[in-house]
Amino acid sequence: MAEQESIRNKIIVGVISGAIVALLAYLGRRWWPAVWRWFAGIFSFIWSWLWTAHAILGWLLIILCFTGFLALLRLIGAMRRPAEADFRAYNEDRFFGLVWR
Repeated sequence: MAEQESIRNKIIVGVISGAIVALLAYLGRRWWPAVWRWFAGIFSFIWSWLWTAHAILGWLLIILCFTGFLALLRLIGAMRRPAEADFRAYNEDRFFGLVWR
């Protein structure tokens, strides 16, 4: 029974999402050419920047920056790992509505 409700909910969400996207596309049809030109301009700028002459090639610079960012995230994650819990700190719990101390 739970699987049928899950599938039904997914279908309902999909239909509603599709209707919302169709409505937004219809209402914003005058903006699409301007939005497309803006995205094309951004893509053109990035593409030309990647292939212009730098001290380091643009695509290599992006790879280095991305790798450095991932290394920084891993370093922060390693420093944020909580210390192991001490069993002496465990002094209260609830089992079946009863408090154990």
